[in-house]
Amino acid sequence: MNLTVLGCGTGLSGGEKAGSGFLIDNGLQKIVFDLGFGTNKNLQKVIDFTKVNNIFFSHYGHMDHIADLFSFISQRSAFVKLGASKEKTQINLFGPKGFSEFVFSVFKSLSLDNFPFPVNCTDIEYFDKKIFGYRVQTKPVRHLVDTLGYRVESSGKIFAYSGDTEYCDSVVELGKEADLFVLECAFLEDEKKSGHLTANDCARIAKESGAKKILLSHLFPSTDESEAKNIVQNGFDGEVLIAKDLMELEV
Repeated sequence: MNLTVLGCGTGLSGGEKAGSGFLIDNGLQKIVFDLGFGTNKNLQKVIDFTKVNNIFFSHYGHMDHIADLFSFISQRSAFVKLGASKEKTQINLFGPKGFSEFVFSVFKSLSLDNFPFPVNCTDIEYFDKKIFGYRVQTKPVRHLVDTLGYRVESSGKIFAYSGDTEYCDSVVELGKEADLFVLECAFLEDEKKSGHLTANDCARIAKESGAKKILLSHLFPSTDESEAKNIVQNGFDGEVLIAKDLMELEV
């Protein structure tokens, strides 16, 4: 599996970072986790976006994780209607409870409900299924709104994604012995806010999960990247990296 960071920013990030988004490719199928603002264009910088048909969302209450779903669907629809693409494969969208109702209400308000291809929305919570060439598992994590963390397995490799969360057992379990674990690392300890991980939390999760490599994402602009990385690396035997938009990594 390969990971491309479509965006690693937050709701306060400026033009240098897109919102959260991650592309996973096992060579057979591509799946995306979150589409925050700016990620749709980054997606198109790295692949033919008409080949992406399966998208999982950690949460829908904050636009830095879902805003570009609507531009993605609008543009995909325009491509078909204007003859730029013949791709009419069903698009599958997944998110926590209430997701489907929210998404279709926004589609309707934007007059995006007349799709030239099928769009299927599914609310999930405790999910464990072989789907799209992967085994995908989810568990609720602890954020300010209903939020899911993800664990993905393919060809003996494990990718995990915390979503936005505080420390909780679920996020540790999702990352157990993952080859690559994407952890949000919003703040240093002196700026800790509810619903998010600090670098100290990430250090604890890294050790308890036994993950092999940690990718820190979703750092707020006030969070010193070098200090956060050093805190997580201290006592952790694996590699710790700071996410950058369009970064590519092998899982």
